[in-house]
Amino acid sequence: METSTPKTNRLAADAFQKQLVQEFERRKNQNSRYSLRAFAKFLDIDPSYLSKLLKAKRPMSCAIENHCCNKLGWISTSSSDHSVKRLKDHYLNLDLDTFRVISNLYHLAIFELIKLKNGQWTPASIAEELSISVVQAQDAVNKLEQLRIIRKKGAGYARSEKGLTTLGIAYTSESLRTLQRDILTRAIAAMETVPIDQRDQTALTLAIPSSKIPKAKKLLTQFRRRFCAIMQKEGTLDSVYQLSLSFYPLTNSVLKRKSH
Repeated sequence: METSTPKTNRLAADAFQKQLVQEFERRKNQNSRYSLRAFAKFLDIDPSYLSKLLKAKRPMSCAIENHCCNKLGWISTSSSDHSVKRLKDHYLNLDLDTFRVISNLYHLAIFELIKLKNGQWTPASIAEELSISVVQAQDAVNKLEQLRIIRKKGAGYARSEKGLTTLGIAYTSESLRTLQRDILTRAIAAMETVPIDQRDQTALTLAIPSSKIPKAKKLLTQFRRRFCAIMQKEGTLDSVYQLSLSFYPLTNSVLKRKSH
């Protein structure tokens, strides 16, 4: 039995095909020696097949689109037109000096709390919700306002539509390490205080080639951001959750190689 692609799906596929072409052209503009073969290798797609996709001589399936999105770090912003944006368009990249000012976990929690639809947040209500003092809440709000990450709106506050990220910081620092310690400490506390149906704490132990660590870190970044986009896409925002992924070696050989 023959099947045909619905018109709306064809239009979506055409839009994605054009964006893929634009991405290839952008890379060539940055590097005149960048080739179709290099792009195909990056996408893990056969060069001849990619050539046909870029020339619209082969249909753009949902599977191929998802595969390319995963490789490029794109997220779908509309199920109707399959338009995609580069992940950096969704995040404010904090530099180290800015991050030092708001490095306590409750600063980040306040940033997300303001997004909830169940009330006008004040320092007093923030303090009660996050189990911090009103003084801490007021100080945090002041800092976020000064950095223009949030702004006063009526009786409460409004925030940037973009998320916050520190991935632009190329090296670790004490403030970053302190934040991670706080996150892990709270995860331990959650095991004892939060019902199992309200949390998920699992782990995976696996053997890998250490050469794939950069790829693993990239995949984890893509997962976090796609997870965030999916979780916030539909429904009423009524809770603030923390997702923590720790990927680290259990064997000493990695540390020994680094020290040589």
